[in-house]
Amino acid sequence: MKTIRKFLCAVLSVILVLSALTACSGRADKSGKTFNTASSDSIPSDTVAANSDFELIWEDDAKCVMLKNIKTGKIWSTVPYEYYLSGGTSANVNSGLNITVSNSQTFQWDNVNGFSEAFLNGSVIGEKVDGGIKITYYFDKYEISVPVVYRLRDDSVEITIDPSEIGEGDNYLLVSVTPAPFLCSAVNSQSDSYLFIPTGSGALMYTDERAGAERKYSGEVFGEDAARLLTEDLIDDEAIRIPVFGARDKNSALLAIIEDNAEAAYINAMAGNSRTGYSNAYVEFYVRGYDKIKSGTQILKYDDIAKVSEELSRSKIKMGFYPLDGTDASYMGMARRYKRYLTENKLINEGENKTDTFGVNITGGVMAYATKLGFPGEKLKVMTTFSEAEKIISELEGISEMLPEVCLTGFGRSGIMPGRVGGGFDFPSVFGSKKQHLQLERLCADKGIGLFTDFDLIRFSSSGNGFTAVFDTAKSATLQAVKRSPVQIPLRSFDTENKYRLLKRERLEAAVQKLISAASGYSVSGVSLSTLGSTAYSDYSNAAYYTKGNAAADTAKYINQIAEKGHRTAVHSANAYAAALSDAVFEAPIDNGGYNDFDASIPFYSTVFGKGRNIYSSPLNEAGNYQKQIMLSAIGGTRLSFSLINDFDISCMDIQTQRFYSSVFGNNRELIKQTLEKYGPFYKAISGAGVQDYVILSGNISKTVFDNGVVLYANHNAAECDSPAGKLTPYGIIWSETEKGAAA
Repeated sequence: MKTIRKFLCAVLSVILVLSALTACSGRADKSGKTFNTASSDSIPSDTVAANSDFELIWEDDAKCVMLKNIKTGKIWSTVPYEYYLSGGTSANVNSGLNITVSNSQTFQWDNVNGFSEAFLNGSVIGEKVDGGIKITYYFDKYEISVPVVYRLRDDSVEITIDPSEIGEGDNYLLVSVTPAPFLCSAVNSQSDSYLFIPTGSGALMYTDERAGAERKYSGEVFGEDAARLLTEDLIDDEAIRIPVFGARDKNSALLAIIEDNAEAAYINAMAGNSRTGYSNAYVEFYVRGYDKIKSGTQILKYDDIAKVSEELSRSKIKMGFYPLDGTDASYMGMARRYKRYLTENKLINEGENKTDTFGVNITGGVMAYATKLGFPGEKLKVMTTFSEAEKIISELEGISEMLPEVCLTGFGRSGIMPGRVGGGFDFPSVFGSKKQHLQLERLCADKGIGLFTDFDLIRFSSSGNGFTAVFDTAKSATLQAVKRSPVQIPLRSFDTENKYRLLKRERLEAAVQKLISAASGYSVSGVSLSTLGSTAYSDYSNAAYYTKGNAAADTAKYINQIAEKGHRTAVHSANAYAAALSDAVFEAPIDNGGYNDFDASIPFYSTVFGKGRNIYSSPLNEAGNYQKQIMLSAIGGTRLSFSLINDFDISCMDIQTQRFYSSVFGNNRELIKQTLEKYGPFYKAISGAGVQDYVILSGNISKTVFDNGVVLYANHNAAECDSPAGKLTPYGIIWSETEKGAAA
C-alpha cells in the first residue's frame, strides 16, 4: 500500500509540474517589437568617426569594427586584425555577435553563432549613427534581431545594446547576447601577453598553448543571482566583484569596463585556444532571467530545465573599451584606469585611511537548538554581550600600537541567523542594556576606534517591523517566492532546516529608512551592511529589477543616504559599487579562488580600493593556512583581521554555517599579540599608502611597491627560496623602505 501511495504521489507531482509549465508557456507582450528581416543595404567600408587619437573604422566585407590608435598604429578589432588580414573565416573568430535562445515550447536552449546564422546569410547591416555605427544582426531562422551601436569617445569606444530595439518572433525567446567576443583578445604564445580576469583579488591567464586543451573560465559579475532558483546550487569560489576585464597583446593592452547593466553580465575567457590561435575575454549579457526546475519527461523520471522569464529586461547594456599603451599597458595600468573611471564618474569616495588598524569581527549571538518543556525548538544563545565586547576591545587597544576597527555582528533578535528584516532594528536585552551599548560606543569614540554594527537588510525568515513574508518576498524569474538555504561549512551541503527569504527589492528603501532611524535612536556611530554590499539579486515583481537590474545604483544610493545622516559605513566581501563608497571593507578578497585555469593572482581589488578606506582580510584565526593568508594580505596592503566571541556554548556545535569554536577571545589573545608584534611595523610603514606597482618575478616571487616608497617582496611558495632582497621563509615577506629589506 505504501508503495502504491508513493507511486501515486510521484505521478501527481509530475502532473502538477507539467501543468505549471503549460500555464506559463503563453507569450506575454515583452518589448512591443516584432521580428522583421533586413530591409536595407549595409553602408560601405569607411572611417565612421575620428578624433586626434583614434579612428573608428567599419569594414563591411568582414562586418567588423576596428579601433585604430593613430599614434602607435595598433588596431583593436572585433575580428582580430592579424586574422582579418589573413583572410580567415572561422565561425568563432569572425562572429561579431553571438546569442542564446530558448524554444518557446520545449524550453530547449540553443547557442547561436552570428557568423553562421547572420553573416553568411547576408543579414548583418551597418548604418551610420552620430559618432559611430549601428550594426543589426538578423537571425532569420530564430526570428530575432539585435542592434549593436559602436561610438567613438575621447579615449575609448562605447558599445551599447538597447533591449527595446530587439526584435522577436513567436517561436524563440532571446536569453543572452554576447557582443564583440574577440575584441579583447591576444595572439597565443607571445611572451608577456595575458588575459586579466577580476575574480576575487584579480587573476591572469597566460596565452600560451599547452598540451591537452585550452583553459576556460566563466563567472557571473557581482556573484550568482541570489534570487535564481536552482536544482543544485553549491558554489565555493571567489566571486567577480569588479565589472572589468582586459587583455595585453604584445606591447599594448585593452581594458573593458562594463559601465551599465553589469549585474546581468557573465565574464568569460578562453586562453591558449589552438583552434583559433587567440586567447580572448568577453561578456555575455542575460536579457532574461531564468530558474532551473525539475520537469517530469517520463513517469518517475525528472530532468532539469531552464525556464526563462517571459519579459525582456529593460536595462540598457553599455561597455567601454579603453586602449592602453606604454607603461599603462599592464594589469596595473588597468587598475589605475579603472580607478580613474570611478573618480571621473563620482562613483568612489576618497576618505582617509592613515590610522594603523587591524580588523575585528565580534559575534553577539546565534539561534541554537534548545528544548522547552520537553519540546524541541530554538533559542538565542549569547556569545558576547555589550559589556564583554567592551572588555575585549579595551584589551585589544592595549595589546599593540595598532588600533582595532570593530564590527559587531549578530546582536539582533536572531543573532547571525536570518530572522526579522534588519535583525528587528533593535538590540534584545540579553546582550545588555541600552546604557551598556552606549558605553561601548563612547569607549570606541574616546579611543579613536572605528565601531560598526551590522544589519542584515536582505535576508529574513519571519514577519515584523512592517515587513511580511507573504507580501514582501522577492520573486524569481518564474514568479516564485525566493527561499534560500545557507551552506553548511564542514559538509559543503545545504542547511535545509533554516530557509530564509529575500526582501522585495522595492521594499529596501523602507528598510534603509528604518535602519537610519534605529541607528540614530541607539547612537550607532557606524553601520555595517554585510549582505547589502555583497549580494545582488533580481526581483521579477518589478521590471526595474529583472536580471539583478539597478542593484549597483540602488545600493550606492542607500549607502550615501546612511552616510548623509552622519554614520560611517562598512561592507563585507563587497562588490565594487559598495566598496568604493564605504569607509571600511571587511573580508576583502586576497586570492583568486584557486581556479586551476588561472596562472597568477594579483592584488587588483586592493589596488583600486585599498587607498581611501581600510580593507581587511578574512579572519586569520579561521584561515586554513595562517602564514599564506598573511602573505597574500600584505602584497596588496590588505590589513589583518580576527573573528572573536567571548564564550562558546556547546549547543552551538550544531550550527553548521560558522566556525565559532576557533573564535573564543581567550584562546586567540596570544595569537593576536604575536601577529601584531611581528607584522605591525609593516602595516605602520604603509599607513595611508596605496599599491603603486606589483610585479611577478621568476621563482614565484612578487614585488610590491607602495606609493610612499615601501617595497615588499613575498614568497608564494611552500618552501624557502631566495629573493632579490634576501632569503624568504615559506610564504614569508621582506619589506623595507630600501631595496635591502627586513624579513618578517
